[in-house]
Amino acid sequence: MGAILPRSHEAATTGQRVVCSFCGTRVDPARVECAEVPSNVRAFKHEIFHVWRCPTCRSLHCLETVDLRRYYTNYPIVRTLTVHARLTFENLLSRLTEAGYSPGSRLLDYGCGWGTFLEHLRERGYHNAVGYDPYSASEALRDPGCLQPESFEYIVLQDVVEHVEDARVLFSELNTYLKPGGCILVGTPTADHISLSDYVSHWTQLHAPYHLHIYTQAALEKLGAEIDWSVVKVFDRPYYDTKHPGLNAWAVNKYQWFNDGTLDACFDVVPPEQLHRSIRFMAMAYFGYWLKRKTGEKALLFQKPRHLDDSRRARGRGAAN
Repeated sequence: MGAILPRSHEAATTGQRVVCSFCGTRVDPARVECAEVPSNVRAFKHEIFHVWRCPTCRSLHCLETVDLRRYYTNYPIVRTLTVHARLTFENLLSRLTEAGYSPGSRLLDYGCGWGTFLEHLRERGYHNAVGYDPYSASEALRDPGCLQPESFEYIVLQDVVEHVEDARVLFSELNTYLKPGGCILVGTPTADHISLSDYVSHWTQLHAPYHLHIYTQAALEKLGAEIDWSVVKVFDRPYYDTKHPGLNAWAVNKYQWFNDGTLDACFDVVPPEQLHRSIRFMAMAYFGYWLKRKTGEKALLFQKPRHLDDSRRARGRGAAN
């Protein structure tokens, strides 16, 4: 039984989501697992939202619908290519190269923000990469002219699917841009390891009201299978969880709590002497990668079939077994 929802709160809502966007289950939010979660963006930290878990498929959903244009104003995100950003982006790049990505491959970074990952790719010699983000501060990156049918061997969808209202529509759209045999890397929080009874431990992943729907891994795989994508590999760590000192999931979480724990705190400057005085932070900075933190964030590498008959034969073998 979830908490009884208050009739009013600080957030300027326009409605409520009471239907699971994956399985279609309709719920009474007061009668399912539900948690009150403040926004983890500093400008809206005083606003309370509610996240409920679908009793059928276990996916998570933000109850309140809001005018997201207001909330994306001055949204905290990597805006310049810092040393730390380069190191984490190199980890993201390695996932693509493992799947055969090369400087000659054509890549789309969908939902690219300020385009910093694109900048990193071009520094590394990958000049056939383009980006699109309808909310980008860069006019060039808001231009949908680059979105042409079957134009890309690779698509990066990092921290995007949870921000959209209908993942099926998004996947279907991206499928038209992907060449036959092409790969799409979908990085997102998953609902499997997120506890609503202790939202603070997963405040970054819940990220209300920006994260509209957080799916389970099984739901994401099924969404891909519906358009004949096959799962090539699952990466069970966020891309910022690296072996570099200070750049792992544990260390990032501890760094945020030197201030107020918000997403903005990731970009605050904490004096080095303050970091060094914290035995816990220093321990996590050097050993956190090996003390794997269950953030729930994963990346699924999908591949589009080279020929339509390939997927039909695969389904036929599955039915026969």
